[in-house]
Amino acid sequence: MYLSRPGADFVLDHADKDAILRDGEVKCSLDNSVRGEAVLHVIDEVVDRDMLEEPGFHITAEPLIPIWEAARIDLYLSKTLFHKLVDGKTLMDPGWVVSRGRYDRVHVLYYGADDSKTA
Repeated sequence: MYLSRPGADFVLDHADKDAILRDGEVKCSLDNSVRGEAVLHVIDEVVDRDMLEEPGFHITAEPLIPIWEAARIDLYLSKTLFHKLVDGKTLMDPGWVVSRGRYDRVHVLYYGADDSKTA
């Protein structure tokens, strides 16, 4: 995960997808933060949303503002949005989700193997 001013980028790969399908979340360090971690949670339904956030998406940080000083960031995706992000995507045809919100734009990108070709 990479923090920008303002906003954030989450980049997922096939191993992240497997961890999420197994555990319901994946954790990573904040690449350009002095400290901190980011956790992407996949849940049945996202009910807490800020005004500008897309349906099925929510992000929060501690401390709340500014995001680039966060010790922890939690990103929540609904299962429906997660499957739109990853299902049938390949390295050449990545999945992506973009949402506006409290932290300007947040991008979630998925670069993974095409499951139909690896089975």
